[in-house]
Amino acid sequence: LIQMSLRALENFQTKHEKYSCIRVVLRLRLARSEFMLEVQFRSRTLQYSDLHHFHFADTRVS
Repeated sequence: LIQMSLRALENFQTKHEKYSCIRVVLRLRLARSEFMLEVQFRSRTLQYSDLHHFHFADTRVS
């Protein structure tokens, strides 16, 4: 799970390198096999919780 999470993070960085990234938060709950990747930019926060499909929830930050 950790390897898959790191791979997801690498994929994200190469796809979105034009953005200036402020903070990346990776939360793993290994007991429940839960995964949450949160990437903060100046204008928005992207959350990613599915390891198999790259769909980022675009939650605008005011």
